[in-house]
Parts: sequence; C-alpha cells; structure tokens
Amino acid sequence: MAKRIFSLLAFLGLFAGAAAPAYADLTCGSDSPVFNNTAMDFSTIPNQINTSVPINTVIYSKETVATIWCGKTMTGTNPFTEEEIFINRVTTTNILGSNSGLTVYVTINGNRGTTGKAYGTGVLTNKPWTNGLDTEYLDRVTVNVTVELVKTGENQSLNPKSNNIQLFTVGSQGGGDVQYYLRNNSYLNFTIQTCDVYGDGNFSAELSPLSVNSIHAPGAIDSPSRDFEVLINCNSDLWSTQNILMKITGENISGMENLGLYKWKNISTGEEAPDMALQLLQGASGSYEPVVPGQNFVIGNFDESRTLVRIPLRAKYYATGVSQLAPAEVRSVLVYNIDYQ
Repeated sequence: MAKRIFSLLAFLGLFAGAAAPAYADLTCGSDSPVFNNTAMDFSTIPNQINTSVPINTVIYSKETVATIWCGKTMTGTNPFTEEEIFINRVTTTNILGSNSGLTVYVTINGNRGTTGKAYGTGVLTNKPWTNGLDTEYLDRVTVNVTVELVKTGENQSLNPKSNNIQLFTVGSQGGGDVQYYLRNNSYLNFTIQTCDVYGDGNFSAELSPLSVNSIHAPGAIDSPSRDFEVLINCNSDLWSTQNILMKITGENISGMENLGLYKWKNISTGEEAPDMALQLLQGASGSYEPVVPGQNFVIGNFDESRTLVRIPLRAKYYATGVSQLAPAEVRSVLVYNIDYQ
C-alpha cells in the first residue's frame, strides 16, 4: 500500500528540484536528413491481434538504433558544467487501456520495464549548442532501445490514452527533446480470425502404380512419387510473431515414425497392406523432410502477411519388407491440424 506523505513530500520536492539537471540544459538531435522518431507504428504493420494467443506471448518486437548528438544550451541553468546524456523511459503502464491485456515494454541498456526511469549513457558533454551552427563538433550517443508489445492478460477492450504515445526520450535526465512514439494506436484491434481451410479442406493425391516385382529389398522407393499441396487461408492483417504449424496424424508404422511412414489399407478388404507403407514428406522449409506422425512442423508465420499459405507435400512408396508383398489397390487417410505458436 502506498504511503501518504504530505509536508515531507513537498520538502523533498524542493530539494529534488534544486539538485536535478534542468530539462533544457541539453539540446539534442540527429544527423539524419529524414529523422524517424517512431518506435512503432500500427498503420504500417498488420494491426489485428489474435485474442487466443497465450499470455506472455511477445506479439511484436522492434529495435530502434540511432545516433544522437547533444550540446549544452547556453541559456540553461548551468551552461558551462558537464552534463550526462540520458535515455529516459516514459511510464507505459496501461497505455493501451487497463482491460486491453496488452503491455508495452521498453528495454534500455538491458533493463526491461514499464515504469519511468532515466538511464545514463556515460557520455558527458559541456560543448555548447547554438542554433544555426554546425553540430559536427558535438558529442554523440548511440541509442539502442527495444519496444515490445506483450500479451499479459485477457484481451477485452482497447482504450489507448491517445493516438500517439511517447515511449522514451534522449537528452537531459528525466526528459529530452528527442522523443520516440508509439503511433496510430487507433488502428489496433482484436480478432479471432487466424487461418481457415481452403475450400472444403480436403485434399487428395494419387500415386502411379508400382510393380511389386521390382521390389527386392526394404527401403525408400524414389519412383513413382506424387507432389501436391495443402492450402489454407490466413489473415494477412494479423499482427503476430507466432509461427503457423501443421500436424498430420494417421495410422502410422510403429517404430518407424521418424521416417514418416503410414499404413496402406487394402480398398477391397480394409486390411493393412503388408510390407508396404506410404511415406509422406513436407517441403515447407525448402527441402523435403519426413512428416513425423503427430509432430508439429512450421509452415509459415504471420510476419509474412500471406493470405494463401501453400504447404508442399510429397507422397512415396516405402517397402518395409519383401516377403509378403502382393498386388492390391490401396489408400491411406490422414488428418491435418493447424495450430499457432
């Protein structure tokens, strides 16, 4: 519980006011002809947030790196004394609304937080700044600040404090005239739309016939094979660092899961086809790898802002033996699931 201090607080305030550096003692700026003081802008990135993401998920992270010059303002309170250049975090608690379930963290010098605090850069200067003169001779600091939007509770409603909110400044301790903002907060909104099946969600592939007389040893059979795609529709406006995952399940060959082997069933009898399996490979990562039954693999991410996601698959025959091979018309039915992480 916060302590209530009356006369003592006023007394300490007078001391702090006398000892702290003046806000206007440093004038700072950038050498860049087009200086960007936007730490994050919801109008330039996908701005819909999936309400189903787990708590503590970092939805978005952006690093700001800039070189800032600073000089003493000759009209300040102490124009000839050295002053340290500070990076100041502004309090960001509930800036998007107390029921938003979202927290904006600002990390300065490795210190991640939401409360206002000044961090010294270790760079001291007493070089004078004069309006209109070259700033080449002034001291400089490199600013490296990370801004993160994190889900920290249930997403109920958004109520930003303003459309543009100051996050951190560079200059004198406690404040500075180089100011960075979280912009266009009115663009932000919640959604439950992530990805949906394409069409009816069912896909099929037919392999060319294989002569069992050509199989003389167990192992992978390179030909014939069949490449095909599974398609899903995704929300390209969703703002998330989450990966889109796929998991495929079905009756698999026990003990050979890492090879991505699934059972063939005889269409006429419904029985398992002996000594022959379906091998399923996925090429979402660029090279084809076995689809391990029940194991997620990454098929994309929302950073790519793709509306249609294509998952390349390859179906092959795989001989698990040779002694019981027999001609048959076979099929294998598998189930896929889409998830996010």
